[in-house]
Amino acid sequence: MVIPRYLLDTNVCIHLLRNNSPTVTARFAEIGAAACGISEITLAELRVGAEVSQRTAYQHQLIDQLAAELSLFRIFTAIPLFAQERARLQRAGQLVDSFDLLIGTTAIQQGLILVTNNTKDFARLQGIVLEDWAKPLAT
Repeated sequence: MVIPRYLLDTNVCIHLLRNNSPTVTARFAEIGAAACGISEITLAELRVGAEVSQRTAYQHQLIDQLAAELSLFRIFTAIPLFAQERARLQRAGQLVDSFDLLIGTTAIQQGLILVTNNTKDFARLQGIVLEDWAKPLAT
């Protein structure tokens, strides 16, 4: 059994669902779905996107297929860290969107690498490890 090592941010899942980033698709294939997971928040954001889409049922079907391959991480255990980081960032005047902060603190709390195209905002979180699969690998 493969233990998940990566938490996929919503923007990475959108790339996978749309199949519009060859580098994201290649890295996902290389790493394997069993080594990846998503937060409940990411699943909720994807569902909202499906609801506002013109092809709602089709989008939900794609999300179901992707979600079936991935581990789902609950946010409950990350809430204390979320509160600490939210307060620290608020005091520093460096707010991060609450959903992003929940995704990021879930990655930290679970010891996972967060895969995102939004490294600028997530880099503000203490102890986070980030990868951007949309960028080509250095050779």
